[in-house]
Amino acid sequence: MSLSTPHFSAACSAKYDTDHLTPVRCSSTVTTCPTGHNCVESFCCPTADYLCNLTYDSGKFSVGGEKSDKYFWVPKYSTCMRFSFYGTLGNANNFPNYNTCMETCGNQTTTAH
Repeated sequence: MSLSTPHFSAACSAKYDTDHLTPVRCSSTVTTCPTGHNCVESFCCPTADYLCNLTYDSGKFSVGGEKSDKYFWVPKYSTCMRFSFYGTLGNANNFPNYNTCMETCGNQTTTAH
C-alpha cells in the first residue's frame, strides 16, 4: 500500500492540511508513533491537542504554488485566526476554514510544542 496523502488523510480523519506532511506507518502492536500522535489504521496521526498547539507557520513559496487563506488555532486567545499559507511546508495547524479550525481545536487545552 502506498503512503499517499489520501490514505493518510482518510485514516487520520484529517480536517487539516496534510499535503506537506510525511505519512508515518505504525502497528497496533508496537508503539512507534512520535509524541503527540496515535496509531490509527496503520498511520501515525497527530492528536488534536498536539496539532492545535503547534506554532503558526505560513509555509514557503514554491514554483507553481499559490498563496491561499487558511486558519490556525491560537491557544493564547482560544480562537482561530486567518493567515496566508504560501503553498508548501508549514505544519498541521492549518485549516481550510474558520469552522473546521474551531471544530477541531475549540476544546483544546493550552500546552507548548
